[in-house]
Amino acid sequence: MLDEHMVDEVIIALPETSSEQIRSYVLECRRRQMPVKVVSLIRDMLNRETALHLHEFTVEDLLRRPSVGADTLAASDYLNQKRVMVTGAGGSIGSELCRQIAVHNPKSLILFGHGENSIHGIYQE
Repeated sequence: MLDEHMVDEVIIALPETSSEQIRSYVLECRRRQMPVKVVSLIRDMLNRETALHLHEFTVEDLLRRPSVGADTLAASDYLNQKRVMVTGAGGSIGSELCRQIAVHNPKSLILFGHGENSIHGIYQE
């Protein structure tokens, strides 16, 4: 659809759309270097009596909750020089875990999952 129309920006209204669908839309837009914005929830606008608000897409929009901070120093101490295996490593959550674990200097990082292509893709990263 993006190819058929001269789209300059994508605006996403979240409530009826699945997180996986939104993720695929956002990844495709980012691949094309196309801005993605999110419409604030109607119930928030009604409760606060605020006008329509657009903001840049964030991970919190995909999660539909505030993000939780992690103690990266403790994680680094825990993972340093350890053998770590991630199950589901080819999926969206497993692949992100692999990315985050890899920066903490594990002795080895074992990727385990169903799809050969998805495991190969995260391994190449």
